[in-house]
Amino acid sequence: MDEMKRYGIVNDAKEQMEVVLLRGTGCEWAQCNFCDYCTDYNPDTEADYQLNAKVLDKVTGIHNKLQVICSGSFAELDSKTIEYIHKVVTEKKISTVIFEGHYMHRKFIRFMRLIFSGINLEFIVGAETFNLFNREGILNKGMGVASPQSISKYFNRTNLLFGWKGQTYESFLEDVELGLKYFDKICINVFTPNTTKFERDEKLVQQFYNSTEFQELLANPRVRIIDDLNRDITDTFDLVGEKWSKIGGTK
Repeated sequence: MDEMKRYGIVNDAKEQMEVVLLRGTGCEWAQCNFCDYCTDYNPDTEADYQLNAKVLDKVTGIHNKLQVICSGSFAELDSKTIEYIHKVVTEKKISTVIFEGHYMHRKFIRFMRLIFSGINLEFIVGAETFNLFNREGILNKGMGVASPQSISKYFNRTNLLFGWKGQTYESFLEDVELGLKYFDKICINVFTPNTTKFERDEKLVQQFYNSTEFQELLANPRVRIIDDLNRDITDTFDLVGEKWSKIGGTK
């Protein structure tokens, strides 16, 4: 998946930062029923480092903030890549770095803070939903009975998944309420059909887009709404993660 777009810039009213999509050795959980993103990995750590270094060399520090994404968690990036991130961040005088990780790697966060001492670190978790039946019984997130309050002790941002068949509008609004209560920022990812068996509930999605809740959340600086099928009405997040062959075309 080397042809994926791995560097981009987010520059809108809600947040300004550079974003890199790096490659790790593979998501250690890799059992989420809705996700096929975990196929972007290579167990060869040297090959990962060589790819990641080329991506990181594109970082300029223009917004003093960098978000680091990979197909799994920050803990699955090789040590040389972590060292190179630190080198780039220091040289470009970047003050804030945002990492993404699975809840299972929460105890590694304190080590990251030691490695990046003096640099403000933020952490994103893909909770997807706080409804335990949906999260563990249907999505299979592997987070046990963790509550939003306990999750927020380690992560200050969370991703929420919306618009899949079987989800209710009421449960989604509860997720948003809890997300805004316990986290600094939330990102609502509207489900886009992929290679899994999960289906998009277009009726539910349109209910949201035609609601006052959508307008209020779209105006909220703490909320980002991303829908690859409706980029004209939702927030943007560059095109990091897209394959070059899909950019400018239809999915």
